[in-house]
Amino acid sequence: MDPFSIAATTLISALSTEAWQQARAAAVALWRCARPEDAPRIEAELTDARALVLTARERGDEQTEISLTEDWGERLRQLVGEMPDLELQLLRSFYELRPVPMTEPERRAIGTVTLKAEGRDNAQIYQAVGNQIFHRD
Repeated sequence: MDPFSIAATTLISALSTEAWQQARAAAVALWRCARPEDAPRIEAELTDARALVLTARERGDEQTEISLTEDWGERLRQLVGEMPDLELQLLRSFYELRPVPMTEPERRAIGTVTLKAEGRDNAQIYQAVGNQIFHRD
């Protein structure tokens, strides 16, 4: 299975779970990098896709989920085709959402990142590899 199919399967599957907002945010972040003007539309389309997935699962309609997965796989493939540097971000974002842990070869393919920071006094340090979302109420 190619990385775009894996990412799309993870994305569509996650839309029916409590992690759906994290999955949507990961996908929208990719569009913000390559086509920021499309990000709001993508966010809305993924919210609509969530409703479709939930309804399909209630009805036992597997074909809807398959079609959505194929559609989003192709969208991700096209997006990375336009901006190849996004492939690593795509892999990291969606592997984090997978319900099963990554295998050792998958971890090696993605690589490792080491972050170091030093704060003094009243410093606030935020480090992220991928998305970092802040919610303030």
